[in-house]
This record gives sequence, C-alpha cells and structure tokens, in this order.
Amino acid sequence: MAEVGVRHMNKNKLYAYHFEKLSITIIQEQLSLLLRFNVAYFWASLLAATLLCGLLWFSPVINRTVLALWYIGVLAVGVLRWLDAGHIKLEALSSRESLHLFARRYLIIGIILSGIWGCSGVLLYSADVYTLALHLVILLIMAVINSPVLVLSRWLAYLQIALLLLPLVFMLVVQTQIAVQLLGVGVLLLGAGVVLSMHIVFLMLDAMQVSQLRMMEQMNTDPVTQLANRRYFEQMFKLEWRRAARDGHPIALLMIDVDQFKLFNDQHGHHAGDKCLQVIASCLRSVAQRASDIVARYGGEEFIVLLPNTSLNDALKVAEQLRCAVEKRQLAHAGNGGVVTVSIGVSCCIPSVIRDGLDGEIDSEGGVVFPAMLLRAADNALYQAKHNGRNQIAQEPCGGIHPQCCVFGEKLLATETDLIKVNSLEKRVVKIAV
Repeated sequence: MAEVGVRHMNKNKLYAYHFEKLSITIIQEQLSLLLRFNVAYFWASLLAATLLCGLLWFSPVINRTVLALWYIGVLAVGVLRWLDAGHIKLEALSSRESLHLFARRYLIIGIILSGIWGCSGVLLYSADVYTLALHLVILLIMAVINSPVLVLSRWLAYLQIALLLLPLVFMLVVQTQIAVQLLGVGVLLLGAGVVLSMHIVFLMLDAMQVSQLRMMEQMNTDPVTQLANRRYFEQMFKLEWRRAARDGHPIALLMIDVDQFKLFNDQHGHHAGDKCLQVIASCLRSVAQRASDIVARYGGEEFIVLLPNTSLNDALKVAEQLRCAVEKRQLAHAGNGGVVTVSIGVSCCIPSVIRDGLDGEIDSEGGVVFPAMLLRAADNALYQAKHNGRNQIAQEPCGGIHPQCCVFGEKLLATETDLIKVNSLEKRVVKIAV
C-alpha cells in the first residue's frame, strides 16, 4: 500500500495537496460542492454587472460602447463557465489526470472572468462618489464570492482577488486628491483583509484534509501488519484493472498463504502469530517495492499482491523472491518442517471490458477477461500449491466462463440476474479465451 503521508501542502504546487493524496471519490465530492456555487456565482456576477452598467449608462464620462463590450464580455465568459461546468459528470472523471484537466480549465475561465471584472476599475472608472462606492462594493463582493476556489488552489484564488481590486486601486492612487489616494490605500488594505480571511479558511481546509487523510489511513490499513487491508485492495484493484484495460497492459496477481498457520498459533500463541504475520508483511514490502505494486492482507493468514504492468514470468520471479525471503527468515515452526513458509498462487492476464456500441454490437475482439477470473485463477493456483505440498509456487492461466460475474461498461455485475437485465447482452454468447 502506498502510504498516506500526512504533511502540510507543498507551497510550490499549483493545486491543493488533496489532488495528490485524497481518494478520487473524495476529490469528486469536493469539486461537486464547488460546482454548486457555480450557479450562484453566475447569477451574482450577472446581477452585479447589470447593476453597474445600469448605473453608468447615463454617466457622461463613460463610453457606452466600451460599457456594452465589457458587459458582453462578463456575460459571455460567465455563460462559458456555467456551461463548461454544467455538462461535466464528475463520476466520469475517474483519474487524477482528468480531474486536473477539468480543474485547470475551470480555473483559467475564472481567472479570465476576474480579469474582465478587474478591467472595469480602469475602463469604467468614475469619480462620482456614489458610483465609485457602489463599484468598490461590487468588486469586494466578487472577491468574496471567489473564495470557494480555495478548494482547488489558494494561489489562484489570491490571484483572482488581485485581478479584481488592483486596477481600481491603481486608478485611485494616481489621482491628485489626497482623500482619493487614501481611499485607494484603504481598498488595498481591504483586499489584504480578504486575502487574510481566505488564508484562514484555507488553513481550516488544510486541517480538515489532514484529518481525512488520517481517517483514510486508518480505514485502509490492517492494524496488525500495517499493510493495506482488503477494502483498500478492492478499491485499487478496480482502478488498476480499468487502467490496464485502457492501456492494454498485463496485470498479475499473487495470492499468498502462510503454511500451517493455525497450527503455529496453537503452538506459539496469537501474539507470536501476529509477530509472524508482521515478518511476512516485511518480506512482502521488501520484494514488491514499485510504487504501483499493491500489497494487502486479504484475510487471516492470507495476503495478496497486485502487480500492474507485469508479465507472468516477472510475476513468477517476484513470487519466488518472496517465497525465498520468508524461508530465509527461519522462523521456527515445528509443525511445518521446522520453519515458517508460504505457498503462492500466481495468475496474469491482459484485462478487457465489454462495451456496448451505438449499434449494439460488442466491440471487443478475441477473448474477454474479467476481474473475478483473475482472482479465481490466483486462488485456484494457491490451492494447487497447497495441495502439491506447500512452500512452493503454482500458476493458473486466467480464463474460464464464470456466470456469476461479468464486466459491462467497466461496471461489475454481481449476479447472473444482473447480467440478464442488460439488454445488449441478451441472447449473446461471449467466448472467453483461456
């Protein structure tokens, strides 16, 4: 399991730290919360722009053509932002790369909109006290409304505030009247206060994310071995399966079982049994060292290792290294020939999914392999290794029809009844190559 490190956000990174550490599901929920503010932001921006333009339309010092073009710019970019975020289904963004792409686009549009609003401080500047006061209040309101952007990036949230307020501050401080210059300084201080308030909110978000990371670490970690637990493995197995299916890469699975572990517990006690499992976990970590490798305690004395982008031959080599590493520890076990050993089942496949095309035809070519088949093959291989005398490795090719589990459109169907409900698969026979 890739350990979840709890530390402060990297200040050199554009995006918030949770894009690297929190689960994709939690990030999707946070983005969903951000998008709920999007509609309110659009209408607030449109209302504020309409109010400002209505007030300035009859001002003799404002060019109406410039005013109209500015209003059209606010409206156009606002609609673009609304439509771009509105058609996005966050559940379809299943990778960090797609989430990054969406967040980048959302932020860029927001920066452009803030820049257009900021230009009003120069293009629509009016020395009239009441107009200037309303203009200032509107810009401050727009700065506060931008605060949810902190979920994505605090630096770009601060940039948007600068784009909103600095042009007006510039116009105020270059005036000859001291009172107006002092007003510009006051606006600058107000902007600094908004930034400070947003920074406090950011620190609160940071603390919440650290708490989420700690909770995730506790939920996903086996307390005895400090490896990933079965829950975490099943989550990552789905993600890695989809990635391998998309890229056409092989994926290998190792099922490991401690030989005669019940007898070991009976002879040495459960405390010694826990120590034994911790040693096995240490061996697993020393062998499966790639960042993409997923090592988990699957249940009891059984462990599982997922090796993305790994061929069968390479997986067998890893299995043998693991078997030797455990044997070399020389943990005493009189009921198992003197030392603790493990049996390992290995299987490998190139994942595939069935997708229903527009014409209703299955567009996969050749054999189709499903996640449950890989698990079943590795489990069968483990049983064979046990049956053959333990302390050895067995392999089984991934395949064979298993009606209780199928993949359709990257969604796992749990039962045969669910499979029958899929109209596009009715009366079809899928040939699975072994």
